[in-house]
Amino acid sequence: MQTTQNGRFYAISARFKPFSNKGKTLVIQYTVKHEQKMDCGGGYIKVFPADIDQKNLNEKSQYYIMFGPDICGFDIKKVHVILHFKNQYHENKKLIRCKVDGFTHLYTLILRPDLSYDVKIDGQSIESGSIEYDWNLASLKKEKSLAESKDRKLTEDIKAQVRSGTIFDNFLITDDEEYADNFGKATWGETKGPEREMDAIQSKEEMKKAREEEEEELQSQESDGHKNYFHRFHKRNEL
Repeated sequence: MQTTQNGRFYAISARFKPFSNKGKTLVIQYTVKHEQKMDCGGGYIKVFPADIDQKNLNEKSQYYIMFGPDICGFDIKKVHVILHFKNQYHENKKLIRCKVDGFTHLYTLILRPDLSYDVKIDGQSIESGSIEYDWNLASLKKEKSLAESKDRKLTEDIKAQVRSGTIFDNFLITDDEEYADNFGKATWGETKGPEREMDAIQSKEEMKKAREEEEEELQSQESDGHKNYFHRFHKRNEL
């Protein structure tokens, strides 16, 4: 999915078969690219209950998990990881930095049955720890697991996209960390190199064009200067 206009809200959802990851790992993974420099906007996904009304989906709809980058000015450049537990939303108390550039990045959230977690960007772990501690959920072991809901659905990009051209792709939900890792290498891993090479070529072409335009402007100014000189010279002779 790609956003096409600035200052618009975008959302798309997909329902899938009921599942339970009780006693299993839950991995949520996708790629996002901000083609234009993102100064304010979100690029995250949410996992909702099965009884959600897809036609009336909005930013107030209850969700189980929210994950992904959020950028706004110089202050907010973070990865949201919000979990719904006991009728409340709990955000990771650590500041997890997101990527802020025009390249495609792979975002991965791993929630394990031993209550450990891992947040990865481009296959590299950038934050990990205890779900109980980092979300202040001390009573979690006495309650049902956050991941025990048996019917879910997935949606992205509910926050307003202030810039157009944001691209979402390669969505994956699985209980297999190795499979997710291999899937990321087979998708994002295969395109990251060519993407950067193309960006370098485009940058060189843009610099070349800018230099040519600058040279043309200087030549035009020099030509105008000569014309003005001859005009003043002939005017003095006439006088």
